[in-house]
Amino acid sequence: MVWLVASLALALQLFRIWDTYESLRQKFHRDIKTALDKAVEHYYLEFGTRTISIRTDSFEKLNEIDEGTSIPKEPSNSKVQRAGNELVNEDFTENKWAVVKVSKDTVNMLLLKGFLDNEMDYYGLKGTYSIRHSLRGVEINEIATGNFSNQGYTITSDTREIPLSHKIEFTYHPDFSYIFIQGGIEILLSIIFLLLFIFALWKLYSTAKRQRDLVTLKNDFVNNLSHEFKTPISAAKVAIEAAHNFNPENNIEKNKKYLKIAGNYLDQVSDMIDRLLESASFESESDVLEKNEIDLVKMIEGILKESPFDHHYDRIEFFSNTSSVKIQADQFHMKRSLVNVMDNALKYGGQKIIIRLEIDQKEVSLSISDNGPGIAKEEMPKIFEQFYRIPGENLHLVKGHGIGLFFAKKVIEAHNGTIELNLKNGWTNFIIKIPKVS
Repeated sequence: MVWLVASLALALQLFRIWDTYESLRQKFHRDIKTALDKAVEHYYLEFGTRTISIRTDSFEKLNEIDEGTSIPKEPSNSKVQRAGNELVNEDFTENKWAVVKVSKDTVNMLLLKGFLDNEMDYYGLKGTYSIRHSLRGVEINEIATGNFSNQGYTITSDTREIPLSHKIEFTYHPDFSYIFIQGGIEILLSIIFLLLFIFALWKLYSTAKRQRDLVTLKNDFVNNLSHEFKTPISAAKVAIEAAHNFNPENNIEKNKKYLKIAGNYLDQVSDMIDRLLESASFESESDVLEKNEIDLVKMIEGILKESPFDHHYDRIEFFSNTSSVKIQADQFHMKRSLVNVMDNALKYGGQKIIIRLEIDQKEVSLSISDNGPGIAKEEMPKIFEQFYRIPGENLHLVKGHGIGLFFAKKVIEAHNGTIELNLKNGWTNFIIKIPKVS
């Protein structure tokens, strides 16, 4: 329901912006049409006709001229001349003199352009354009501004001042900055509101998605943890019941055997609790790490001799370009973080695990690589998140809580180090870099 309302609000805001723009665009075209009609009207009123007075005492015959009137003429040596493209219309008010009106059949495009530019300036219009004058469908003259292309908007002036059979067309490429100047504040506020609304929607979506992911992680963690607690507890319970029900002779050795089995399973429960507490306690106690000089080579060699790594000696190889290197670190937390990364390679890796330690002048580089199935690229950024386990895997088949790598990253960063994950040539590589003691 929330997303439906948000979508409707977004659509309404987009429609408002479009409607404002469309209204201003239509006003732009109306202003262009008005400017053209006024320019043409002013031109024809001022330059469309010329009136001159000619005295004559006789006329040769009736003479009819376009857009004029028939007038009586008598033979005479006096004549009204036709010059250039000017037609002569004679309208006599008396027999002894005539009023001669001179109309042009072409348009002075520069003068018309001047009128049009003035009108466009008045309305605040900008853009490149061309003006075409045609007579009976035949183009007579044209003038254009700038780098003009005919692929634009074309309008025709319909002012009554234009003579019959004449047509003046105006083709223009508008500069739509006019639209934003006219409605700038309204459009700007609408766009800002739209951007804020989109940002709010994005924040709402990202927050909802994160909360949904956290709920999924929590449910997976609880289900996995419940299973991992139930398994050793049930096994310990079975061992205790066996000591009670299947040892009627009260054989001490059998009781010790059953109790040892129960104790081992309870140790697993204790270890899981410790890991959970480590993650929680480190968040608040990271500023009180007990740092001392420790030999990282010796620490790794010691880890490989402990369970469970000592049972997989044939899968693990350790290479170092030095026999000893000192770092300033908290012994307990650093060891625990390295164990977590190495244990991750052991659980999810392939048949080979290679641990490689190299040093340079300032730091120690430790890579823990395995040739297992790898990690999808989209999962890589999440691998160090708390409680995160890759979806789709059998969470009960491979034991884990989704806190090992999270804890390791926190510890290493608290030691001014870094840990990164990369995939190369079929190998999954965890690269740890820690400053060494000078």
